[in-house]
Amino acid sequence: MLENLGRFLIDRRWIVLSVILGLTGVFGWFASQIRVESPTIDLFPTTHPYVETFVKYSEVFGGASRVAIQLEAKDGDIFKKPTLDKIRRITKELELLEGINNYQVLSLAQRKIKELKVDSIRGFRAVPVMWPKVPETAEEIAKLRTAFDFFRPGRLTLDLCCGTGRHAAPLGEMQLQLIGYDLSPDLLDRARKRPALVGRIVRGDMRRLPFGTHFHLVVNLFTSFGYFPTDEENEQVLTEMGRVLVPRGHLVLDHINAARLRAHLIGEDVRRGPGVQITQRRRLSGSRVLKDVTIERQGRATLQYQENVRLYDPDEIRSQLESRGFRDVRFAGGFDGRPFAEDSPRMLVVARKGE
Repeated sequence: MLENLGRFLIDRRWIVLSVILGLTGVFGWFASQIRVESPTIDLFPTTHPYVETFVKYSEVFGGASRVAIQLEAKDGDIFKKPTLDKIRRITKELELLEGINNYQVLSLAQRKIKELKVDSIRGFRAVPVMWPKVPETAEEIAKLRTAFDFFRPGRLTLDLCCGTGRHAAPLGEMQLQLIGYDLSPDLLDRARKRPALVGRIVRGDMRRLPFGTHFHLVVNLFTSFGYFPTDEENEQVLTEMGRVLVPRGHLVLDHINAARLRAHLIGEDVRRGPGVQITQRRRLSGSRVLKDVTIERQGRATLQYQENVRLYDPDEIRSQLESRGFRDVRFAGGFDGRPFAEDSPRMLVVARKGE
């Protein structure tokens, strides 16, 4: 019997070898997933009331090795010079304690808590909100309050129409929990390489967001809104933005300043590079701006496409947002916070969802 079994296996040795190699690969993969850990909590009796309480609230307080210190103002909020000085002093003293991992200390007075700024020269910048010094004037404190209201660390943030994820780095530096969302698979392939978006990419249609009411902040930047052919479809996008925001969550919408565009529309421009020429022709059609793009290589048109974007005046976008439950709709003329005017380079809209 053993002789017959041996002959059977030898005659089919390549099949047997393949099976052995396959099983080895499977077991090897499972072995690579094994993690050897020794959590401190496992050293204590699981039925002890203290341990049961810790396990129940571990996700809230972040584990046994984390201490949460809350500073509460007796009157009003914390955005007063004496209170901010106290936060700064407590933070510095914590950083000097023996056994403290400074990188894991999270405080309003630390360098890692940042706000997002944009200028025409350096682009996106993540700037510390209260480092290296505490705000002195009422204006500086008001700016700190505004920055902290929008970009509070840990807030779940939807980068709607994230494209290649170029906003991810500065938003991630601000300790925001990012989700990148876009329709283009090619752009998302590039976005996946951004550290802040690893494992946080979702592909889909912005008219039907596959999320519940979870986000504290939704950002839609660099004219990614208004491309659908009907007003109903574009308005559905605004409805979806409001639906996924938690009460008092914020929307930041960056769009074309329609008044400036109408006054200074450049009908045609041509850009040339090595072996390529890009021609852009623009025209207005009612409430939309159309841009026809032709890309030529070696004198031959290799690609032609059209961009068709709905323009919105401030009163119209305010009305659309307020009808969907948004409050405190405000406008700025750029990411530097300049007041909005007819000649502003952009129309930046900030709105808060109601209760």
